[in-house]
Order: sequence, then structure tokens, then C-alpha cells
Amino acid sequence: MERNGKRSGLNGAQLKGIAFGTMVVDHAAVMLLQETGTLYWSMRLIGRLAFPLYCFLLAEGFCHTRSAGRYLGRLAALAVVSEIPFNLLNRGAAADPMHQNVMFTLFLGLLALWGNMTLQNRGKAFAGLLWCACMAALAEVFRTDYGWAGVALVVCLHRFRAAEVPRTVTGFATLMLGVSPVEITALFSFALMNLYNGERGGGRGQRLFYLSYPLHLLVLWGVAQFL
Repeated sequence: MERNGKRSGLNGAQLKGIAFGTMVVDHAAVMLLQETGTLYWSMRLIGRLAFPLYCFLLAEGFCHTRSAGRYLGRLAALAVVSEIPFNLLNRGAAADPMHQNVMFTLFLGLLALWGNMTLQNRGKAFAGLLWCACMAALAEVFRTDYGWAGVALVVCLHRFRAAEVPRTVTGFATLMLGVSPVEITALFSFALMNLYNGERGGGRGQRLFYLSYPLHLLVLWGVAQFL
């Protein structure tokens, strides 16, 4: 369905906006509130929508990118730049070898898609699955946020990108089994995916969106220092 030449539903930029907004709510609870009380847990539950949406947009971006290599490079650079702000938010210290930021998880997820596609194109479907499993294992080894389940979610969302019911069932099950029952509200993010109209949206400003992840972490950390 189209209105004024545009498809109805949500475009990629709008989904990114929702993902970013819910992520900020989640991180604000972590940084500014005590780990008790209704407000804290309400904000954390709202934040469960963010990661699945980012994984979905990553899978969509992989299908439309002109260069998977440059896409991987941008994510790798963002992961490195974001690590100190992430550590400050979660541990209050610049270094924390026991927990790496979610951009490393997305990087491994994208690497899983790239390797799987390359191997499948060579007629090596089973090797492609093994490659994805190895990327999920690396997420556990390096203790990236969401671990193996994060990489598996990216793969599931790509595999079932054109099938709403399998995408929802496999994606939601991955989060519930691989992370924790607190991911229950992530179910709403799959409903939002089903509203995606296939349009990118956002124009050139999307490149600045990459900087929003480390910057919002630094802002929240700075605010916490004054409270």
C-alpha cells in the first residue's frame, strides 16, 4: 500500500530511531538508577526492543550493501571506538576484558552472514553453517554482549527475512533461550519488523547515526558523574 508515492509502514530510518530511543532508555536505567524498583525494570524492559531491531537492520543492510568489506570495516571501527565508553557505562572503568560492547557482536554477526554467503555460493552449504557456528563461538570466547545468541539472531533474521512467522519464532526463541526470560518484551520488536516497508529512509544523515552509539554512552556517563 502506498501513500503519496511512499509505501505505508516503517522505513529503515524510523526503525533505527526506535532502536536508538529504546537503547538510550535502557542505558539510562543502567547508568542512572539503582537496580531495584518499578522504574528501573520498566526501562530495562523497554530497552529489550533495541537489539533485535539492530540485528534486523544489519541483516537488511547486508542484503543491500555494495561492499560487505567496507560494511565490516565500519562496524569494526565503531566497535573499537565504542569500547571505552561501553566499559565506563557498565563498569566505571576504561578497560574490562570480561565484557565487550554489542558492536563486536554485530560485527561477528555480519561476518557470519558474509562467510556463509560466500561458502554457499561455492556449493558448500554445510561449511557455511559451520562458519556461522564458529562466529557464534567467538562471541562467547570474547564475551561480547548477547554472546552466541546475538550472532545466531542475526543469522536467523537474515535466513527468514521474507517469512514473518519463522522469523519471529526462531528469533524470539533464540533470545529467550540464549539470553534470559527478561527478553520477553523483545517480542514487540518482531512486530515492528513486520511493519518494515523495505525503504531505507533517512537520507545522507544515516552515516552520522554510527556516532550516536559511543556518544550517547559518553553523555550518560558524564551525567552520572554530576549526580
